[in-house]
Amino acid sequence: MTLPVQAQFALVLQSVLLGAGLALFYDSLRAVRIYFRLGSVKTALCDTVFCLVMLAAVFEFAIARAAAQTRYYVPAGAAAGTWIYFTLLGSAVRAGWFAVLTAAETLRRWLKKERAKLHALLCRAANVEKITGFTKKFAKPPSIFRRKGLK
Repeated sequence: MTLPVQAQFALVLQSVLLGAGLALFYDSLRAVRIYFRLGSVKTALCDTVFCLVMLAAVFEFAIARAAAQTRYYVPAGAAAGTWIYFTLLGSAVRAGWFAVLTAAETLRRWLKKERAKLHALLCRAANVEKITGFTKKFAKPPSIFRRKGLK
């Protein structure tokens, strides 16, 4: 089954978007991997996740969009989309990811510090020994029936 020229052109543009989307996903994983300095095992895990996502995306694209036929301009369009992404947007997106990850790390550290301050403040305000002393002082003596085992 042949596609009209307009449908083939639309398919090329969609494959360019597929390549750019996969490059964005790879760049996101790469920014996380670089920022957190993941070891070789976690890097391999990230690469495996990317390969599985890419395989699923390309398979679905080939079945749903390319009508399960071999069209050599589809991988060429995906490669062009990847090249366009890395040429035009790659460094800006990576810098954005680093800014977001740095802000999240700063917020996490600030919340940890504030949590420690709040805990110290509550411990000082509560003064656990004072409260237990008051509860012992004002507690009712046990009933005489309880001493004999009756309820």
